[in-house]
Amino acid sequence: MLTYDEALARVLSFAEPLPTESVSLMLAHGRALAADIVAAENLPPFDNSAVDGYAVRYEDTLSANDGSNVTLSVRGGFIQLAGEPPGAPITPGSRAAVSVMTGGTIPPGADAIVMIEDTVRGDFDYLYLKTPASPRFIRRAGSDVAAGQTVLRAGDTVNAGAVGLLASLGMTKVSCHALPCVGILSTGNELVPMETRRLPPAKIRDSNRHALAVATESASGIIEASLYAPDDRDAIRNALLSLSGCDVIVSSGGVSVGSADFVKEIVEEIGTLDFWRIAIKPGKPLAFGRIGNALFFGLPGNPASS
Repeated sequence: MLTYDEALARVLSFAEPLPTESVSLMLAHGRALAADIVAAENLPPFDNSAVDGYAVRYEDTLSANDGSNVTLSVRGGFIQLAGEPPGAPITPGSRAAVSVMTGGTIPPGADAIVMIEDTVRGDFDYLYLKTPASPRFIRRAGSDVAAGQTVLRAGDTVNAGAVGLLASLGMTKVSCHALPCVGILSTGNELVPMETRRLPPAKIRDSNRHALAVATESASGIIEASLYAPDDRDAIRNALLSLSGCDVIVSSGGVSVGSADFVKEIVEEIGTLDFWRIAIKPGKPLAFGRIGNALFFGLPGNPASS
């Protein structure tokens, strides 16, 4: 009997990547990338401040400490806000400071930031520094992503973070693998529709079909069809054949050793069965194989096992 890991390896040995297609970025969530993504530009694209503070020349602040403040002159009436082009440069010997907000462009000549919490603003636009400025408060161009850097690999799943990254790089479309089309089949004479208000004797509601639909969609599969068949060989055979054009078929019920468990033998008749039963519990009587080009997964009927 196969272990879980052995069974997974067997399944993956049969699985092949689906064709590729160009997908709008906002529709790519949950898909697998078909090609590496290489950044065409730097992120951030320019040096900017990581804090609210003042842009200065680092050498002008070195003598600041708790006992000896440094005095600089603030460029009056100007604040370097995020999204605004940089103002005039800070020249050597000017002992100047420019008020800069988080995300604001670093003015030419500045090479450090002192946080606003470490300053006292005096009269006549004088600025008193209690501590030296720090170059580490500058986010350098390309410090997050450098132009030419591979940021995502083929096979990576596009998640929310990847969407944000790709949007930052101006990528409106990406090459992804197509989503798998999945057919779902519930079997069993005991099943009635979930909408049934009063259960007839010996009947249960068909819960597996709906749980498997949600599981399929959460794994980015597209549900091609969701069918039901009683414990009848012809009905099961016809249902499975009608789903054979899908990429994946998932059935529940009929794969154990009961006298009305027909699914496994029908798969062997119309397709191929690679393995049956794995060493997990619940879920031991799992069947895996192919019907046409579709990968077939025969799950147990017990809802917890399925």
